[in-house]
Amino acid sequence: MKKVLLYWNHICILHNYEKMFLEEVKQALLPYDIELNVTYFGMGYPEHMSEYLYKKDAVLPDIIVSADLEVFEDARIFSKLEPDLYPCHDWISFKDSTALELVERSPYLLPFISIPLVYFTTNPDDCKNKKMDEIHSLAFGGINNSAGKTVTKAIWNRYGKEAAEHVLRNSIVEDMPIGAFRQVKTGKAQTALVPSIYAPLRRSAARPVRNYTFCYHYTLCS
Repeated sequence: MKKVLLYWNHICILHNYEKMFLEEVKQALLPYDIELNVTYFGMGYPEHMSEYLYKKDAVLPDIIVSADLEVFEDARIFSKLEPDLYPCHDWISFKDSTALELVERSPYLLPFISIPLVYFTTNPDDCKNKKMDEIHSLAFGGINNSAGKTVTKAIWNRYGKEAAEHVLRNSIVEDMPIGAFRQVKTGKAQTALVPSIYAPLRRSAARPVRNYTFCYHYTLCS
């Protein structure tokens, strides 16, 4: 039986569904004489995948699925992986999606999901008319996953280093994105930058939820 080692860095709020899906995949592969072994990383597990792969004695897997972009963006890690990678980008038709195009990194990487970030706010006018570094009382997350770092890198890329530093100094940065959502719900912040999966599924310009509004005016990819 061929053994395949998969490292999976999970999307926190979807992780239970991910585990159920992967158990089904394991069973589906057995008739093909393939034993899939999955090691999980992220919140609730001892290490982040990027931290583990950076170690000199790290065991490299056959497949990596990661919501943590540092696994692919840190040259110290990617240089260890790249020599044995296959051009998987060419194996599957690339979905016509601006969100996915923004996270393309290499022909050896296949981006298959990108979750836009949206504003959850009590002040929609600010979100529609101001740049992110001009919005006060802003909350986002998370320190403990790649989301917060992705936001910072995107602001730096779009508006410059000073703008990124300004946002970090003047924002409430939570451990996880759900913490930013709660900051607005409890009135401690006017606006939070949260994954769109927290928003109603109906894709409108904005949809009121009690006294709050989800604004799709500004998006970043994570």
